[in-house]
Amino acid sequence: FWPFWKNVYFSSDDIASFRFLEKQQSNSTVLTDDMASNYLPAFVRVKTIYGFSDFYPRYPDYYQDFKNALKIIKSEEEIGKTSKFLKENKVDFIYYDKTSYGERDHYPDLLSPVFENGEIKIYSVKKN
Repeated sequence: FWPFWKNVYFSSDDIASFRFLEKQQSNSTVLTDDMASNYLPAFVRVKTIYGFSDFYPRYPDYYQDFKNALKIIKSEEEIGKTSKFLKENKVDFIYYDKTSYGERDHYPDLLSPVFENGEIKIYSVKKN
């Protein structure tokens, strides 16, 4: 279940981000990478868009779809495509691991930062 290179002991920054999300509306939809997509629902009442690829053996478009989602997570996708994806998938939050992807600015017209610590930044999707 756990990716082989990730320690299963979570940092205090991880735990603080779980606590923040737990205080939000339950069953919120979160866009994050494939690793966090696996453990977030185990600790917080959220739904994630993508999980670990081994769970999708009959989902032939998984890799392409996840590649496109990762472009959004890394702020590399066009704003129009990002907006469409977030609306179509009813995304409430983006959970961003700064230790994996570095410091970045994320779509200020679409997202509002609502939580940040040393490792994690969480954005709320602006509802228009």
